[in-house]
Amino acid sequence: MAGKQISVTLPPAVARQVQAASKKNRRSQSQLVREAVELYFARQIQVVEPEADEIEAIAIGKRQLAAGEFVSLTELSRDLDRCRQ
Repeated sequence: MAGKQISVTLPPAVARQVQAASKKNRRSQSQLVREAVELYFARQIQVVEPEADEIEAIAIGKRQLAAGEFVSLTELSRDLDRCRQ
């Protein structure tokens, strides 16, 4: 696998964990750390720029909120319960 090589310094306890896990799972330490970094980034919330229609929808919602055009969570829950009956 071709890639960019970097150097990482780990605390001794973490380095021991990496070494033990690599032996147990029969993976190189590099592969284990690479997988951990990939998992870290996969779990992060992806920040994306909103589309124009999303920005407009937010603006509409803000205007409706300011004008009092909304229902409370309690009202919504009550109405949904009525629909289920």
